[in-house]
Amino acid sequence: MVAQQQQSLVERVKPGMDATEQARLFEDAKAFGLRLDAALDQVAQECQCALINSAALLKASSAAAIPDLSARVAEFVGTAPASPSAQ
Repeated sequence: MVAQQQQSLVERVKPGMDATEQARLFEDAKAFGLRLDAALDQVAQECQCALINSAALLKASSAAAIPDLSARVAEFVGTAPASPSAQ
């Protein structure tokens, strides 16, 4: 989800962007960060659990041992979930 947002922002960066366009890009990135933070808070409250980035997961006994709540977070953020490997 974060990687998707980063890619979207990178694609919008153009040579010679004026200050207004740069400010809009910055504000969009900031707004995404705020939405993501709020979504993580909401999902953590719903599940009464700790949410961790999949990159921080070193080993699990099975894939079912740790549920992937990325789609639920994406619902609150307002983005389509990425493939599990991209999250």
